[in-house]
Amino acid sequence: MSSLIDALWAGLTQLGEYLSAHVVTCLIPAFFIAFKKESKKMQAFALGEPMTIEKVILNASKIDCTGCRTCADLGADNLRHAICRLSGVSKAKVDGITGKVTIEYDTQKINLSKITERIEKLGYQVEILSRE
Repeated sequence: MSSLIDALWAGLTQLGEYLSAHVVTCLIPAFFIAFKKESKKMQAFALGEPMTIEKVILNASKIDCTGCRTCADLGADNLRHAICRLSGVSKAKVDGITGKVTIEYDTQKINLSKITERIEKLGYQVEILSRE
């Protein structure tokens, strides 16, 4: 796997010589971060490990807030950060206005009840809308 990454890095670095420094310093590292996450999934698949990623959509409404735009934006960032810090969560997207939370997580590393428990500790009421 590391030889593949080295080859990709060499190719992208050569391409970077023709592009601006911004692309080399910002986009290429971002690509490798995304590639590293996806390579873990591909590696698990290649080894015959079962795919255990589940996607859930929740509604999280703040219990003690009137829902102004400032609080909604700040709360969404804090909520997303708290969810992403949980081991086993690969993605979290929070819409502070609607309260819709989309989470992708590894069911072998964490269960949904631990995620909802974390959200409730932050003062949100949680409702499961769908699971995939």
